[in-house]
Amino acid sequence: MNAKQLNQTIAGLILLLTTVTGLAQDAQPTPDAPPPPPEYEIELIVFEYVGGVVGSREDWDYIDTGRAQKQAELDAIADALVESEPIPIEVMEPDTQEPTPERLPLEFTPLIRDDFLLPDIETKMRNSRDYRPIYHAAWRQVIYDAANESPLPIGRVGQPPESLTGDTSIYVSRFLHLKLDLQLTKTRTGENGEPMAPLVYTLNERRKMRSGELHFFDHPRFGAVVLISRTD
Repeated sequence: MNAKQLNQTIAGLILLLTTVTGLAQDAQPTPDAPPPPPEYEIELIVFEYVGGVVGSREDWDYIDTGRAQKQAELDAIADALVESEPIPIEVMEPDTQEPTPERLPLEFTPLIRDDFLLPDIETKMRNSRDYRPIYHAAWRQVIYDAANESPLPIGRVGQPPESLTGDTSIYVSRFLHLKLDLQLTKTRTGENGEPMAPLVYTLNERRKMRSGELHFFDHPRFGAVVLISRTD
């Protein structure tokens, strides 16, 4: 074997060794990637009590609104309604020593009515003389931990009337945690027809939930039904 053939042989061996080494490295197990954040479908119905309280919020403690009877009627509409105690909101002073981390983006997709799960409840409410559904929407949303909880305005996933505003915010830890912050504004006029300051009713509640539970949020003037279901 001459010098030229020897050099070609050595070069071929080096190339083969490099290829085998690369294949061996590619075959090494890689650490598991973190699982993606869970995705849920949220459905929300907001309704008014047709015979709701007329007056300021200061009157609510003194007026018999028939809430117990209305609760029983709603239970008849949907036996799966679950009512739990509101979760107290802890107020903590912000830590000014450390910068606030940037939150993950809010990812959501509105659903069409054909994909709604609660049309029967809305229909029964419309056929009732006591309830008037004013908003019904559903959407798919990625839900993060508490540090990335972000409010979602209801106008971005449905078409509420002008009288209804507010948002929802959800995060997951051991349980799902939902906060409803809704405002219902009612215009009014005086005895002589002159406009008066509108009444603003507020439904602001934070609640702990499980996937697949149907929850009822009560208020003397209006209420809400919420279902959250994991998509997988």
